[in-house]
Amino acid sequence: MSPHEPVGPQECRRPDSRIPFARKSGQGTVRAKGWRPFPASGTTPRVSEPAPLPGIRHHAASARDVPPATATPGRGWGSLPAAFANRRIRSAHIWLRHGPSRAFTLLEMIMVMTMIAILATSAALAISTLAKDEILRKSAQRLRVFAKTAQREAFVERRAHQIVMTETNFFLVPSEDPDDVKLEYFLPAEVAYRIRFRLDPDWRRPAGDVWSFQPAGLCEPLVVQFTRADAWIELEFDPLTGSVTREEFHLP
Repeated sequence: MSPHEPVGPQECRRPDSRIPFARKSGQGTVRAKGWRPFPASGTTPRVSEPAPLPGIRHHAASARDVPPATATPGRGWGSLPAAFANRRIRSAHIWLRHGPSRAFTLLEMIMVMTMIAILATSAALAISTLAKDEILRKSAQRLRVFAKTAQREAFVERRAHQIVMTETNFFLVPSEDPDDVKLEYFLPAEVAYRIRFRLDPDWRRPAGDVWSFQPAGLCEPLVVQFTRADAWIELEFDPLTGSVTREEFHLP
């Protein structure tokens, strides 16, 4: 017996391996557990239309929208076009019930654009401030390097070295040969600095001042302050090691 052959005049089986098919015995037709009858070939299943919603015009499905069912002999479930039409009607009912996807309004878009502009402006200002503070830190770091280099060169060469500080730059030279410039650094235009030796009562602008380093590794105590607008960095150098013993800064 073929699994696609109908059982009974008004019943048929679905050709699906998941549903046990019916078999005949000597005492009549025996249906396996889980078997359910379907409309016979040549009959059209009833298409259930959704209930109308208040305030929404429903388009009644016409004969053109639902193609007629075509029965396939020996197949049992031959009304597949009608089933697909039922699926389209159900999809339309869901669309009418929930409506189209909601878009952004003009006010919401303006608010989002305003927030993005504020965040971008704040980030740009923060980056600009960090870049300017980095210039100030770089100038202070260069003086640190000059001090350690002068101390090392004085000890290795066994002769005194000095850092000559002017208003716009500072450079490293041997004390016996002032024309032999080993290192030189020019301050940025927006950065200035002032110095205070131990005998100075107050801050003053450098004007060719000399910071000496002896072959034994000793140097004169010095405090230097780099400024840029309202920001400043202050360094105090140790006369024994030439390194920074105190650092204070104000970076608004």
